[in-house]
Amino acid sequence: MEFKSSKEFRKISRQQLKGNWIKMILIIIIFTLICLLYAIPYVGYPIQIIISGALVLGFKSCFLKVSREEKIKINDLFSGFKNFIPSLVLQVLIIIFTFLWSLIAIVPAVSAFFIGVYYLVEGNVEILKGTDPFKIIIVLCVFYIAIIVLLIPAMIALYRYSMSYYILADSPNIGGYEALRESKRMMEGNKWKLFCLHISFIGWWILSFTPSLIGGIVIAMLKDTSNFAVMMLIGVILLVATITAGILVLVYGEAANASFYNTLKSIQN
Repeated sequence: MEFKSSKEFRKISRQQLKGNWIKMILIIIIFTLICLLYAIPYVGYPIQIIISGALVLGFKSCFLKVSREEKIKINDLFSGFKNFIPSLVLQVLIIIFTFLWSLIAIVPAVSAFFIGVYYLVEGNVEILKGTDPFKIIIVLCVFYIAIIVLLIPAMIALYRYSMSYYILADSPNIGGYEALRESKRMMEGNKWKLFCLHISFIGWWILSFTPSLIGGIVIAMLKDTSNFAVMMLIGVILLVATITAGILVLVYGEAANASFYNTLKSIQN
């Protein structure tokens, strides 16, 4: 079986989503509203650790059903709680392993930050005197680019573990660690293909932000008219349009991810 291109995955996803768009949009809205609990001070992060594994498992299971043209229900979003412990273990392991890989970037960044603070506190800023501001900007740009490059191992880790929830949804009797190991095996030599699939949605994401861009231009043109009510109305309408477009692209992308998993599983089996 030949591996499909990003264009083919997008086409297949559009076909699979026919008749399911409304349900999947509602599922994403409910998922997002629940995720807002994570913003609650003090208790938000513990809530995230406890429920996000099962919630993400249910979320991925919904798109897996769509990709296989199975009947989908809104309450399928919570199906992951039937496999609560393995999904919790999986979530914790992904956080730990990704964090460990991100230390490659975090340690140099934190070290550079404290060195900079030391120079400022001690008043040792003579090193900057007489320095061309343009050179300082160049150094800062190089620093940020270096941090992004150093974060690549963490990004690779995320792609390595990206199939874990699909695997756990397909094989609920295996543990979180086993799902992680199987994802690592499946993604060997396929991380770049998934990355290219994600990159292929950039145009859609840019298009989804177009209403906000238009809104900013229109409001800037109307700011001297003192018609605050009109500006607010336009702003709200275009903000809703942006959010709606973003949700549609997210549904589209998640469906493509599930199709990618199905294809990968078929080829490797």
